Amino acid sequence: GLAKGQFVLGDNSVIGIICDVSSGIACIRLITDPASKMAVKIADGGGIMEGSGDNTASVQLLAKWKVKTGDGVTAAPKPGFLDVPMIAGRVSQYSRSGENPLLWEVTVKPACNIEALDKVAVIITGADEQLNM
Repeated sequence: GLAKGQFVLGDNSVIGIICDVSSGIACIRLITDPASKMAVKIADGGGIMEGSGDNTASVQLLAKWKVKTGDGVTAAPKPGFLDVPMIAGRVSQYSRSGENPLLWEVTVKPACNIEALDKVAVIITGADEQLNM
């Protein structure tokens, strides 16, 4: 039942997405991986969260949205993969973009300590239909 694009949870928060599946193994791209890109919601706005490679991720938001330290960052719903927004991290710092003053540069820390996880779960939408087949 595993497939590329499914969301992976650790301690009830999104920690990554399955990026590859083969016989008996699945590869997870963590939200902190520099190759990771995920649509997210913060405060009243949204954007694309990109992994920074240093146990953080970053998002650029339009300055009109009020962001503060500690705000929750949720993975945006994605039809067929995630039905409702789900926490992925928290804003750890933010500042105006040096390149574009209309944007905030937002640093996100994962909602859980990914390195300490010993179990993960995968969100499989439509599981009830699959189980009844």
